[in-house]
Amino acid sequence: AFRDSLVTRVYDLATGEASVLYRECDGHRFTGPNDIVFDSAGGFWFIFRAGKLLVTAGAASPDIPGIAMSERPTLPVTDRYFIGLLDGVACWAASCHDVEPPASFAFEALRGLFNRLPDNLIAIAGRGAQVVEFHRTHRYCGVCAAPTAVDDFGRARCCQACGEIAYPRIAPAM
Repeated sequence: AFRDSLVTRVYDLATGEASVLYRECDGHRFTGPNDIVFDSAGGFWFIFRAGKLLVTAGAASPDIPGIAMSERPTLPVTDRYFIGLLDGVACWAASCHDVEPPASFAFEALRGLFNRLPDNLIAIAGRGAQVVEFHRTHRYCGVCAAPTAVDDFGRARCCQACGEIAYPRIAPAM
């Protein structure tokens, strides 16, 4: 397989095949093999389990695996949320629970990925982790303890009983 430390590849978890997608982002060349998860429409996907990001295992510069989200990923993904745009491309965060990563992949803490992934991807992964954690910890209303539902196009949670709306507090730095 072609291995260039300045390219971005997408991996198919079912076949293990990699395709070169980008060599740069926002005019900046990548400094390592930092792969991004793309959906069928070209969106970036960041998949978390217990606050850790899914990346290739054992690499000095880890890769984020590619999954065509129009298809079913090889691990059960839940709670998908739109995070924003990076260079005009949609960014999504999702979580999975109590599953082992596919072969050759691992879940790593974001702090351990600093200086191993580009800053713009770390920033989006950080925001994705915060949004996923907000939705995990706000499934019930803080006022009346009734179940909440996703509201405001996924940006908030609304209580089904009292109408209380909660928005996440997003920290600019982690």
